[in-house]
Amino acid sequence: MGAGIALGQNQRPLVVMLLDNHYGPDPRVALEIELLSHERIPTRLVAWDRRSDDALQEVPAIELQLRRVHVPAPSGGGRRSLWAAAKFSASVWRTRRALLENASLLVVHDVYLLPLGWALARRVRLPFMYDAHEDFAQMEAGRRPRWVLRLVAAVEGLLARGAVAVVVPGASRIARWDGVLAKPPIVLPNLVRRDRPEIGRRAAEWDLLYVGTVSEGRRPDILIELARSRPDLQIAIAGRGRSTDYVSQAADKLPNLTYLGWRSDAEELLARTKAIYYGLDPDHPYSEVACPNTLYQALLHRKPLIFFCGGEPADLAKEFKIGIRCEPSVAAVSAAVDSCSRMTGWEFDEAWRTVWERAETEKFVETVNTAARERP
Repeated sequence: MGAGIALGQNQRPLVVMLLDNHYGPDPRVALEIELLSHERIPTRLVAWDRRSDDALQEVPAIELQLRRVHVPAPSGGGRRSLWAAAKFSASVWRTRRALLENASLLVVHDVYLLPLGWALARRVRLPFMYDAHEDFAQMEAGRRPRWVLRLVAAVEGLLARGAVAVVVPGASRIARWDGVLAKPPIVLPNLVRRDRPEIGRRAAEWDLLYVGTVSEGRRPDILIELARSRPDLQIAIAGRGRSTDYVSQAADKLPNLTYLGWRSDAEELLARTKAIYYGLDPDHPYSEVACPNTLYQALLHRKPLIFFCGGEPADLAKEFKIGIRCEPSVAAVSAAVDSCSRMTGWEFDEAWRTVWERAETEKFVETVNTAARERP
């Protein structure tokens, strides 16, 4: 593919997004697609399907083309995941003409696919935008050698300088890019979606629910011990990760603890609980830059959030009554659950309006539209 020509006045740009999961869907990516669809900007997804089976998932009824590239990969990272990433990159590279046909802009999601996206953009002379979902150095601190963390951060910064813009999921992530980019990143939180469900009247099935990565750093041990010490509470955990066997075995022994496995209907589950748990350990370096989907899902469903970390949840909780930040202990979470059941005057709606007002949604869409239409 050679250089393209500038779009005509009535031509719509086509945005291609490079995604490192199979889009089941991915709430952050779905939000961006929704924002673009409102401006009649169509989107095509090139998604890495890591699953051992490639069963199709339902795709939202919006202007979306979904191209899944099936390259199985184990969970948890490591050398096998790196090898799978190389195979995925090679597959995309071989079929780049078809995957990027008529593209006006490439949006690269997450650091793992940034080298591939950067290379594709240079090869086919496309502008690209980088959506930095994670702060790799903070997220992987303690799991990877320091030299690896520094190397990844340096390479990420070098490649990101070639992007028309970098997008981050929260204001707590801006500092990571100080001195790296000429312009500050676009802040686009994980707002899930604009429309909110009606306030439900049915009785909740669980007192506390966690949905997300099931690993030691998210403290599922606290939920298990809470279920053991409080048989009057109903607790549920959904997700996958390195601690799923530990959770599943505990659920087999405790009648008030339910392990739901990995679920694609997370929002339906969240509507069935009284409160939502986000157990990121406050001592983890990632705590101060946390921008979890869980925060915005709690606001979306008007459910109090029980959490330990700093970052976006802590900042918003200082302004609005949206939940309880407590110590990472069974006693503290137990007290928080009881407090949530008694408290009134929650400010979910006020917080929801505020996060949407602060989100740089218009800047995101304008940057995409301008870069796509000014393609060299």
